Amino acid sequence: MTAKATIETQGDFLRVTVTGVIRTLEEIADYSRQYRLEANRLGLRRVFIDYREAYFMMDYHDLLELAEYATEQGFHLHGLRIAALCSPEGVDLHRKYETIAHNRSIAYRAFTDSAEAEEWLARS
Repeated sequence: MTAKATIETQGDFLRVTVTGVIRTLEEIADYSRQYRLEANRLGLRRVFIDYREAYFMMDYHDLLELAEYATEQGFHLHGLRIAALCSPEGVDLHRKYETIAHNRSIAYRAFTDSAEAEEWLARS
């Protein structure tokens, strides 16, 4: 099964739920483009991504490529603040991306607790 993303408004942030297996940068680029456009259309800057039912078949090199893609697309210029809710098994990969993203001025943070993620988003 490939990745599927649903996007909905939840208060003052956008909630993106990603499910399935993510094997390529293109899959991430596709749903990232969708939520970025929707956030822009609605004037929202906070994005909550639920990755608990998503499985990433990616390595560190893929994460570097993803960060480069995000930088090329001007992700850091949109002012989005992204909280990624992960399963305990998947959080390490997202924490690696968190570091890579921060080095490129992208506000991305990985969590395993939903309330903590929402609290972090609310502080912005």
